Amino acid sequence: MKNSWGLGRYRPVSSYFLLYCLFDNSLSYQSGLHVEWVKVCACAERWREEVLLLEEEMQQSIAYREWKAMYWDNTATTRTRLPESVNLTLFEGVQVYARRQVSYEQQHIVMWKHQWAAIQE
Repeated sequence: MKNSWGLGRYRPVSSYFLLYCLFDNSLSYQSGLHVEWVKVCACAERWREEVLLLEEEMQQSIAYREWKAMYWDNTATTRTRLPESVNLTLFEGVQVYARRQVSYEQQHIVMWKHQWAAIQE
């Protein structure tokens, strides 16, 4: 059976002590429940921070790929005049390589935006 919860999802499980504390109203159990609640809240806050950092890292990664695509595009288009000391075949090869790099970077941008769109919802 395939996991239908999806990537990064989990099925919450109720803790045994929650049910036990409902029937025993003593101070020690209430104190223990409070300690567990504080631990869970601290853990949840750490995960919220991790999610924020991950989202920022995803945005920075996409921005870097966009910059890199522009860099290669400028490399391919700015050199329109061939220096006399450079072979024509070499010059064309550099332009073709730069165009391939632009395509490579743009493919990664599209792929990452598509894959990360579901995560960022």
